[in-house]
Amino acid sequence: MKPYYDEGGIQIFHGDCRDFISRLDFDAVLTDPPYGVSGALNTKTAKSGRGRKNDYTMFTDSVDYVVSVAVPLVEWLMREGIPTIMTPGNRCLTLYPRPASFGAVFQPASVGLQAWGRADAQPIL
Repeated sequence: MKPYYDEGGIQIFHGDCRDFISRLDFDAVLTDPPYGVSGALNTKTAKSGRGRKNDYTMFTDSVDYVVSVAVPLVEWLMREGIPTIMTPGNRCLTLYPRPASFGAVFQPASVGLQAWGRADAQPIL
């Protein structure tokens, strides 16, 4: 796999890490896994000025996907002792293994609706 960015000893790969992670020698993982926010096939997010944006056509954005694909990968990274920073989304936050540290990015424009109102923070584990 060819790096998306390769300069000064830093390589960044863009893609599904399950396809190449076992073939790389790396120091850390920064990931933004699917959130599992809708539970519906081909989830579509907010409307943009010209129609829908962020159409998911390659996978099912569901909680089951997070549990069966994203969580096992994070568990493997933890077992291997690989430093990992991830943004799990709000709905699936508690599905991942307990993090060593927790933070959040405040987004005053909100990142969506929750059962208790607007979600204005993006968790970081």
